[in-house]
Amino acid sequence: MNKLNLCFMLSFVILSFLLAASYLTKPELIFMAGSLLIIGLINVIFRPMAGFAALIAYVLGLAFYNIAANWGKTVDVWFQGEKLVVQLIYSLGATAVWLLIYHINQLRERSSALQKEVESLRKLEPVTGVLTFAEFMERAKLLFSGMKRRKETGYYIICELHMDSKDPQYKKRVVYEKMMAKLLDSTRKNYDLVGNYGGHRAIILLTNTNQSGVEVVLDRFYKKIAEDRSLKPELFDITVNELAIDEWEQFEKVISPLRGGKAV
Repeated sequence: MNKLNLCFMLSFVILSFLLAASYLTKPELIFMAGSLLIIGLINVIFRPMAGFAALIAYVLGLAFYNIAANWGKTVDVWFQGEKLVVQLIYSLGATAVWLLIYHINQLRERSSALQKEVESLRKLEPVTGVLTFAEFMERAKLLFSGMKRRKETGYYIICELHMDSKDPQYKKRVVYEKMMAKLLDSTRKNYDLVGNYGGHRAIILLTNTNQSGVEVVLDRFYKKIAEDRSLKPELFDITVNELAIDEWEQFEKVISPLRGGKAV
């Protein structure tokens, strides 16, 4: 349906320009092309209501101009008809351009919304293989139930990457990917969770462990950091928190608002 609508809009634009080319004089064509370019830019840059307002102002402006230009003159019906056709072609072209750009903007917004929905439903980051935040929270909720039933203790860790603001984005991305890979290698596959916490951060859930278990995980992480000459320990800001497993809602309220930023 969207493709059909887009084809219709394009046909509408082409038809208006064919009519203009077959009927208007060269100066009139130049005026039409320039005015439609301006209307198109307004629709691209500003909100739809501003573009629609520009369209209405353009059509009404042409009508008032023709009235003012011929005010007090003796004109015959043929002359009035010619002016009316010219104004109609101008208005038709402007409407066609507005409809086309409006439809393209709608398609772009739908595509963006679908992309965000896909990102929220995706379970793993494509490159790093860590859990998305939504999937992390879903699995953490299940682990909480088991921990509460077995009266186990646990911890969650926030690992944030700190780099100079002048560093290029690709460099930050590379270091971020290395950080995630080393966190995955430092945790237990079937017992712990590593998720994207947004803003170049990771969140790690350690289940059925104590403070000594946390230190083991951190020692593994820093040893793996030391093995890579491109990484330094001071790049990573790590915060360790003990889990209050009595209430899942309490953990959710603490974690979700602090997430901030966007997933890398």
